[in-house]
Amino acid sequence: MFEKSDKSVPRLVYYDLETTGLGFHNKHKDIEIVEIGAVDGETKDTFRQYILPPGNRIPRDASNVHGIFLKDGNLYRDDEKLEAVDLKTGLDNFMSWLKGFNQPITLAGYNSHNFDDWVISHNLYRNGLSAAEAGGVLTF
Repeated sequence: MFEKSDKSVPRLVYYDLETTGLGFHNKHKDIEIVEIGAVDGETKDTFRQYILPPGNRIPRDASNVHGIFLKDGNLYRDDEKLEAVDLKTGLDNFMSWLKGFNQPITLAGYNSHNFDDWVISHNLYRNGLSAAEAGGVLTF
């Protein structure tokens, strides 16, 4: 049996995305991320990053779900301005946070195999990033 300190054993990180909507017809290929949230399963350390969608648009239906909306080029939730970065920076920040655990990562989330895994993979690909190389992600 492996010890928790064994760096070859994948570390479980739970994550969730808030996005610009759904795109079942093409496996969510054109969906943009507006927030990445994650929790390390071992230490309970958290990650949260707000992201300005490259298309500069969040449909009302999506905002009604997560409460995040655009106003004057900034993200807001409950009328509070959110500190947000561009997509590439947000993805880089998340991958760096994961890489900081210095062991392989398994990303998991509720129903993520039907949505979040697809969305983050498409967004990483469009930005020339690899979850395996940039963040040490072994599996989703």
